Amino acid sequence: MLFRSAQAPAPNKGGVYGRDDRRALPAEYEPLRKSIAQLETRVGRRTFLCTGFCVGDNVIATASHCVTEPEIRGNLSRVTIGLGQGADRRTSTIEGRTTDELQWSILTGTSAVRSDATRSNFSQDWALLRTQQPICKGRVLPIVARGENPTDLPAALEKNVFLIAFHHDTGARTLRFGDACH
Repeated sequence: MLFRSAQAPAPNKGGVYGRDDRRALPAEYEPLRKSIAQLETRVGRRTFLCTGFCVGDNVIATASHCVTEPEIRGNLSRVTIGLGQGADRRTSTIEGRTTDELQWSILTGTSAVRSDATRSNFSQDWALLRTQQPICKGRVLPIVARGENPTDLPAALEKNVFLIAFHHDTGARTLRFGDACH
């Protein structure tokens, strides 16, 4: 999600900021389904869902708040990572058995520093998770690093940026497609 103003709008139903344009995954993007992961953490009666994607045979990229929120951070051994659907579904956990081992399998950060430390900035936090099993083998999405193929950000936002994610209010394991956040 990208915000262009200093004051982010409040989320509506499903935690969507701005206009809710979520819809079924278009056929042209169907091949991405096998590389998009759903992270699920069950804590008591609550279930936390997040979306990630394969960047290595046993590495998932996601948002850092998916593993650092207090209720989740204390329950990292309960994070299940599911990839694909039906007979093609693969699952794993974060690598490690103890709290220390689990934390060594997670790298988190942000692409911007906020002066307002009381509010999370979900648009710029990131995490890399090492999985116990190589569930991404053959499903890794290519990542273009800055400098390899420079992109004009405004032009990219108009054409190439979209969101594919799982949402609490659209049913378990249902990927939804949305236009770029503005």
